[in-house]
Amino acid sequence: MRRRRLIRSAYRSGAKKKSIKPILIRVAFVLVLAAVTAGVALLLGSYLDSKASVAESLLETDQKNEAVTEKGELFPDGVYSESDIKKKNVCAAHIDVVGVREDAVEESIRALGDVYNAISVNVVSPSGSLIYLSEALMDYVRLDGGLVIRPAEEAEEDAESLGDALEEIKTALSVAGELGMRKSAVYSVSPHVLEDSTAADHERVADGIVIGEMYNMGFDEVILTSLVGEEEEISTELLKKLVSYLASLRKRSAKIDIGVLLPASVYLVPQSGGFIKTLSEYADFLAISVGTDAETADEAYSSAYDNCHSLKGNFSVYNIRGMIETEDVEIAQAVYAALKDLSVSSVQFSTYVAEPSYAPQIPVTTPDDTEDLGKENENAVNKEDYLNNGNETQP
Repeated sequence: MRRRRLIRSAYRSGAKKKSIKPILIRVAFVLVLAAVTAGVALLLGSYLDSKASVAESLLETDQKNEAVTEKGELFPDGVYSESDIKKKNVCAAHIDVVGVREDAVEESIRALGDVYNAISVNVVSPSGSLIYLSEALMDYVRLDGGLVIRPAEEAEEDAESLGDALEEIKTALSVAGELGMRKSAVYSVSPHVLEDSTAADHERVADGIVIGEMYNMGFDEVILTSLVGEEEEISTELLKKLVSYLASLRKRSAKIDIGVLLPASVYLVPQSGGFIKTLSEYADFLAISVGTDAETADEAYSSAYDNCHSLKGNFSVYNIRGMIETEDVEIAQAVYAALKDLSVSSVQFSTYVAEPSYAPQIPVTTPDDTEDLGKENENAVNKEDYLNNGNETQP
């Protein structure tokens, strides 16, 4: 009996006792697993944070890098252009150097220095030829016998006047530079320059040579005109040709700012939004031709205000300059006033305007003694009244 109790006691005290080793292994496994899980979570968090930072950085670049990549595939010959503060807030006065004495050119610019911060020189005559004798272009003509810029006899007759114009341009650039004014050249392009032909190839090369020469002369920028016509169909094919042309110009004139003047009709076509956006990324700035058939200044003001009001936001977004194209000084002043009232920061004149100041003056009927002076005068119409009467063009 006693033996059984001893055996039973031994069974109770040691037979069911478990070893501590498996428990320690399990605890160690759990701790290791927790450490691994925490490490993975930490690494995953760091990875996600880095990705978020990269995404945020890309967004902060205003999608420019993405635009370059996409445009580079679509337009392999394109050269992307960065915006610059010097091309904004421009007020350029037209300076005529043809047949004008150098001292008169200097006097005109100095008189305009307090009003304008830039000068505008049209370097192409109405006949389509340069107003000055281009040595760089003549060298190219001599090297390439297949290019004829203009008849030889005409060039000989005008050689003296072309030489004089060159000196007058240099004087204008020198005085403007002394006054800290921006110097802009208005360059009318051949209507055939975007064609696929040997002659068009020569034209593109010649344009690049001339524009490079103008930079060396002292011009800060050149505005290309006549590239797109009033009735031109806006298409991807046209956009490709424009971008390729701009790229060919930059090969010989990479440092000069290049702007493109487009008719108002192009901006006003709804489907041209993508066209304008893309072109603005390859040109240094864009310009809009603001002309009018109005016969009076007040009509010109109303016409320009109406036509440009729907584009008000685009002027600042794409740095669009208003090119005032009229030979009538009063009309030009009225158009200028309309653009300034629309907060257009950059304007350029195609005619000489000594003082670009104008306020709309709608005729007002003066009441006589018998008229009720408390009655509102229906003819007293200012700009705000005009717009509130339903004449405002909605964006």
